[in-house]
Amino acid sequence: ILSVCAMPDQISVGSSGAVMGLFGGKLAEIFLLCCEKSKTVEEYAGEQSRKDQACAVIGGIVVVMAMSFIPYVDWSAHLGGLVAGFGIGLVCFSFKIRMWIFMLVWLIVGVGTTIALFSGALAYM
Repeated sequence: ILSVCAMPDQISVGSSGAVMGLFGGKLAEIFLLCCEKSKTVEEYAGEQSRKDQACAVIGGIVVVMAMSFIPYVDWSAHLGGLVAGFGIGLVCFSFKIRMWIFMLVWLIVGVGTTIALFSGALAYM
């Protein structure tokens, strides 16, 4: 949707925006679970794994966004997919948080962000 708003006179095709949405969703999961305290050995291993995943996801985002400014590559689809994936990821992964107050806060933030972004983009079109 950001591609249509940012460059209305150009046609864009491809799935790279959707791939960036997956990156954004994974980044939201890592962000939401980074503050959880480890109580067992399995949870500690999961915490260490999330650190590795964060490096891989951020590295992937940096590489794709750096390549987004090559001619004939749609930077706005990449950025829009990343932001939309992060917003929807906040909604989906907020249920993994143990403390219900934080779960509720991040769920409201995710729903509010997603509604604001999509309604703003649709109003612009």
